[in-house]
Amino acid sequence: FMKARIKAGLYDFTFHDTRHTAATRIAPKLPLLDLCKMFGWTDPKRAMVYYNPTSSQIAARLSQP
Repeated sequence: FMKARIKAGLYDFTFHDTRHTAATRIAPKLPLLDLCKMFGWTDPKRAMVYYNPTSSQIAARLSQP
């Protein structure tokens, strides 16, 4: 990871950033407890640290039947 990061010029990018991105992209597709299980979180509050829904994502969920 470190070699690829440096080669790409992403000096401030960390492995944690990849986890955050994955959680953010997967979160709208899973129920909260499934997301917690997938990432190994025992407290749903932990998911809220990683999941940052956009207003568009929230609106899309509200418009679903």
